[in-house]
Amino acid sequence: MITMKRIIVFNKEFEDGRRFYRQKFEAVAASVFSLIFFVFLVCCITMNPPMLSEGALKLIVDGKTVKNPILQIINSKKLPSRSPDSRRYRVILSDGKYIMSFAILYLHIKKLNLAGDFQNNSVIEILLFSTTLFNSIQRTGKLIIVIHNYALLATGCSKIGSPVPLRGYPISFIKEEGNNKPLKDTVIHPISSLNAYMNNWVVKARVVSKSLIFVQRNSRKLSINLLDSSGGIRAVAYKNVADKLYHLIELDKVYFISKCRIETSNKYYEELGNDYTIKFTPNSVIEECSDDAELVPHIQYKFVPINEIREVEGNFVDVVGVCKNASDLKKIGNHNIKRTVQLIDPSNASIDVVLFGTDAEDVDDFINPILAFKSVKRAYNGEGIYLTATCCTNYRRYIDIPEYDHFRRWFESKGSHTGVVNLSKCSHVLWMTFNNIQLKPNGSYCFKVKGTVLFVETENAVYKACSKKGCNNQVSLLECGLYRCKECDVESTNFKYEYLLRVNVSDWTSNEWVHMFNSEAKKMLGISAQEVSEALEKDPKAFASIANRVHFKEYVFECRTNADVNINGVQKGTVTVAINPVDYKEYNAELLSKIEDNVSMNK
Repeated sequence: MITMKRIIVFNKEFEDGRRFYRQKFEAVAASVFSLIFFVFLVCCITMNPPMLSEGALKLIVDGKTVKNPILQIINSKKLPSRSPDSRRYRVILSDGKYIMSFAILYLHIKKLNLAGDFQNNSVIEILLFSTTLFNSIQRTGKLIIVIHNYALLATGCSKIGSPVPLRGYPISFIKEEGNNKPLKDTVIHPISSLNAYMNNWVVKARVVSKSLIFVQRNSRKLSINLLDSSGGIRAVAYKNVADKLYHLIELDKVYFISKCRIETSNKYYEELGNDYTIKFTPNSVIEECSDDAELVPHIQYKFVPINEIREVEGNFVDVVGVCKNASDLKKIGNHNIKRTVQLIDPSNASIDVVLFGTDAEDVDDFINPILAFKSVKRAYNGEGIYLTATCCTNYRRYIDIPEYDHFRRWFESKGSHTGVVNLSKCSHVLWMTFNNIQLKPNGSYCFKVKGTVLFVETENAVYKACSKKGCNNQVSLLECGLYRCKECDVESTNFKYEYLLRVNVSDWTSNEWVHMFNSEAKKMLGISAQEVSEALEKDPKAFASIANRVHFKEYVFECRTNADVNINGVQKGTVTVAINPVDYKEYNAELLSKIEDNVSMNK
């Protein structure tokens, strides 16, 4: 009996032990299997990297369209970058069949972080690239692939295939015409001597400003300003030429330039005072100057004190000041941003400057540095004048100019707490007459005048505007029936009517045509633009009877006037920013004050 019990206990212990070791064995086997599967998966990935786009490099250099080629980076070298927000690498690319050593990867650091860090032998898909031709020291052009965006597909790969160097691709920036003579060995022409009748010329000039590539009416445009000891000239490039030159031409460097077209400049956009503009073509020749580059002058400023900007002739000015305030970034459409900074200077005046794009982003230490602007455009809003950057505006901080130390000492001693007059805000509007304004053809002013409405133009008095709150831009009707606002970059089924009146106003000295926008026109007419449009649908002559109600009525008009210099000369424009009934007590006080001033002057 006892023996039987022992046998039963032994059998039970044996079964428990066998079950325990079986569970251990199954766990170990599962781990080993998982490890083997992981190693197998890694080997598969390593052994089977993404397939390269064989022959893509040959197609690219032949000028063929290649969409999103998959290439391997065989080697890379980091290049110096002028901007801390971008990275440049020289890379050797392979498509499995050919190798190309002339390639540049040029990316904003945000895009680089988003795409992923590449390593040697990484496989990438190129999402955006361009090609350009570059003249080397030996004067033989080399085609370069510039990578603007990519997606990282695989890293840690071995070299794929047995690619050979790509031979026979274009090696000249211009068509071969025998042995091309280096530009530095030819006769150099001063910029001031260029005209539209010259053919064979070479200039040696410094790049003093360089724009971003702007998209205008489905075309891409690059604009740069060139300077030598005789003067400056604007140069432009379009479409593929703009793409090629954007990465070749660097700010502040000196270049020999030839085989470009010379055209008559548009004075409205010409801030350098030159009658001509250089236009780059696919046959243009550009060579960097390494000898005697310092003999070519750097950017030259003609600073205007802020309190005198209103009186300056022309549209463009140079200004320097201390940045006192900077607004938040504001998005414009889908592709651009802007920011407004306030400049002050020892003239005890301030003005707003509007910056765009990367200049607007670069505001980490904007507050209180000294900023210098070359060729900013004077513009006007409903309250005063302001400055706005254009494609050829040059903006710099901490520059080596005589005014720097003076501005710094002034701001630290009293400028930071001294009251200033803001030219962008008309806090005190002077009484003036239309004759006073007409005698000052080049200035811009905010003024008040007691005037009589002589005539209101009824043609095109209302227009269809964007339905978005705060936007008054005109919309265009699309073929699909929607209305599109370019400023907001939106399409909508709705719109709103807004006023744009042209009114002839007279005072006791003269008369003037003034423009009147929605709020002021509604206040004068006593009826909304929407109601006018409904009345016009019933009777096309309805607005004429509405306008007759205000003819020969007197109001106090607060206006701003500005002079634009364009291809047709100087053109003045006057806009009503406020309209009010005549306060005869205030107006009589102004007349008495002027009488007293005249009497005191005649004593």
